[in-house]
Amino acid sequence: MLNKKILAAAIAASLSTGALAADLDADTTVVTYASELLPDTATMSVNVSNELDSTAELGFTIGAGTSKYVRIDLENAIFGANVALTVPDTAAPAVTINGIVSAGGAGSDFVIFEVAALGDDIAADAVVTLTADSYNVSTSMTSTIQYRLFETATQAVNETDLLKDTGEKDFTTTGTGLTGNIFVANDVNSLLEDEFKQFEGPTVTATVGYIDTSLVNTLEDGVTANGILAPATGAQVVAADLITAADEDFTVAFGGDFSFGDWTLDTAADCATSTTADLDETLDPVAVDVTAAVLNGDEHHLCVTVDGTEIINKGSYTASVESADGTSVDLSGDLGTISYDTITVEIPYVTTFEDYNQRLILRNTSGTPVDFTISFSTETGVEADTTGKDVGGTIPANGVLIKKMTDFVSFEGRTRGSATVEIEGLEENIQAATQTVNSTDGATDTVILNANSVTAFVATP
Repeated sequence: MLNKKILAAAIAASLSTGALAADLDADTTVVTYASELLPDTATMSVNVSNELDSTAELGFTIGAGTSKYVRIDLENAIFGANVALTVPDTAAPAVTINGIVSAGGAGSDFVIFEVAALGDDIAADAVVTLTADSYNVSTSMTSTIQYRLFETATQAVNETDLLKDTGEKDFTTTGTGLTGNIFVANDVNSLLEDEFKQFEGPTVTATVGYIDTSLVNTLEDGVTANGILAPATGAQVVAADLITAADEDFTVAFGGDFSFGDWTLDTAADCATSTTADLDETLDPVAVDVTAAVLNGDEHHLCVTVDGTEIINKGSYTASVESADGTSVDLSGDLGTISYDTITVEIPYVTTFEDYNQRLILRNTSGTPVDFTISFSTETGVEADTTGKDVGGTIPANGVLIKKMTDFVSFEGRTRGSATVEIEGLEENIQAATQTVNSTDGATDTVILNANSVTAFVATP
């Protein structure tokens, strides 16, 4: 994560001071301003960092002692003060020639410059640069810019007999600055050998991911800055531009299974110090209000600590960040998962009815013994009692384990429930089934429990 943040910061810094935005001879020239930062007006003044300075090749040689005319047209935009065109003299010794505004300019949507060659020819491939103190551009429509070269002032005014025409190029537009995924996943495991009471390590503390608002202005790769600018500064947008104190508190909410452990939001990756908030696991969703300063100040890890006696549940986690007004910021994404180092076999129907003999059949085709555990769930009014029973065991290498359900559980209230078997093995090596024999008439019902069991060994009564 450190490398991503360094790269993102470096790229953002390279964009923060403004640059030549538009090569009018190129296919793409547009500058995008963050829609979240637009004024509540039809137009806005931009170019604080000269981000809209534009270039083009002159397009035709201007002979020594003669002039030609450059016309620049805008649509959905007008020029501010001090519109200028600079032209390098490509002959030696090189000098800079300034175009003279002969029409349009400040307050207009076009400008015509007279460009005179002073003493030497100006080459057709000389690159001219258009600058202005500001532009007044539309906040709702894309503005365009067009460069054209004419032989005479009359032709430039009447827009006839072109020497060069770049065509209309997109100049400015708007788009969301909230392009990044600020939610970073971290997947953790709980192991069968620890009876799913600790995380892999072993450790009783883990994080399933974190929120990092510094990634708010990145692209999907989480590294490259999105190139979207703040109109007031002309600089690359950053988290503090988009997630601001003006939005008051932000609600940070989480989805997932919070029925076990003690959950916190922590600024430290090891979940050991600098706790942002103790979470109330009884809330639905689990959520906490934080300020923009807190949210932007650090990474915020979703942490859980268990006591080493309770079962850690498998599951996936999500997060969201929403501003108090519910409109300016509304982001959501995935965090990580808690997984077991097992395959899971679900048994939808378990019975201990005295006239039935139900058995669990587990086959292991690998050369290594594998451990398993079994747990039970019941309908309302029924309890599963595993006191003094086996709740796990070992399937021998290249062997079969067959046990009666009554060896695992007894039910109170009714004689039925369901079960989950966690097996520390690979799917392709494990085959599972249940077989129920009616002791009255000898009828047999065999249920295949996992996909690999279509080739499973199944015992006969």
